[in-house]
Amino acid sequence: MTLLLACFLGLFGADRFYLGKTRSARLKLFTLGGFGYWVIIDPLITLFGAQRDVRGLRLAGYD
Repeated sequence: MTLLLACFLGLFGADRFYLGKTRSARLKLFTLGGFGYWVIIDPLITLFGAQRDVRGLRLAGYD
């Protein structure tokens, strides 16, 4: 789910809101995806299994 949100709504920070990272999600929202950088980087981080939730736990399915 996080990967889909990062790919399709990453410009608005939806993936980070979903993970509970509201501070960086708001920053991503107001800068329109970190001026395009986060839109590219976040799906890659999620795809390769390095993305973590707000508590620092790895996402399910990347064990």
